[in-house]
Amino acid sequence: MTDFPNTPIKLLFVSARPHGSEHIRFQEEHERIKRLLPAPFEVIPVRAASIKELYEAFSEHHPHLFHFAGHGDAREGALLLEGPAGEMEPLVPEALGRLFQTLRAHYSAPYAIFLNACHSQAAAAASAPHVGLVIGMTDALADDAALALATAFYHALPRGSWQGAFEMGRLALPLADLEIPGLLAWEDVPEAPWLGRSVPEAVPAGYQGPVPRARRLMPAARATLVDLLADRYISAPQREALLYEAFYHADPRLHQRLDRAGSPRDFALCLVQV
Repeated sequence: MTDFPNTPIKLLFVSARPHGSEHIRFQEEHERIKRLLPAPFEVIPVRAASIKELYEAFSEHHPHLFHFAGHGDAREGALLLEGPAGEMEPLVPEALGRLFQTLRAHYSAPYAIFLNACHSQAAAAASAPHVGLVIGMTDALADDAALALATAFYHALPRGSWQGAFEMGRLALPLADLEIPGLLAWEDVPEAPWLGRSVPEAVPAGYQGPVPRARRLMPAARATLVDLLADRYISAPQREALLYEAFYHADPRLHQRLDRAGSPRDFALCLVQV
């Protein structure tokens, strides 16, 4: 993928809900993503998309990132787009893979894609040989959970890696859904094109106001929370993502304490000792 320092980082947001499919809040998903991605990101929406319109959008915009909000087919793993009359128009995994293969060979393939649709893992697997980072779903995911996943993911993305944002997104899911999203990644993925670019800070530089602090937990409750965080939630990628969050959205002193923490339990203890 070619990137130029002064060009916007384009995210192609494609949504579809064919007749007869369950309601999904893709409009709200689009608005949240647009709000969470400041300059240099640019969100390009294509609503009620057909396969033809999807192909044309890639040809016209050459996006760095691709996000699909819609439904997937449990049997074939196809993404369900919309035909001329709003009927289901399945985009099978092999066809999606050929699209990215063609883009990579002759034009510009996306840096990463997010298929926020049920049963989209087959489509993700077909795309992965041609795109460095791909997120898909191994099973059905409720609309509320899919929206929470996307919101947490794009909240973390501007100041961190795609992989770190993926782990932050998973933290927003119920425990039973943690393994539904899957990330496929090349071994040597290039650095994210937005890292090192000018992204507005969540807290303005030079801010002298008070730092919000959480209420202290009772000792027994704190011990329970520490064990829960350490044993179930704190993995190495999640630790990296949480460090980004601590640095950009909390007190820099907290970031230093987290960075010095050794074991997962010590790290979890820092999280609750605020």
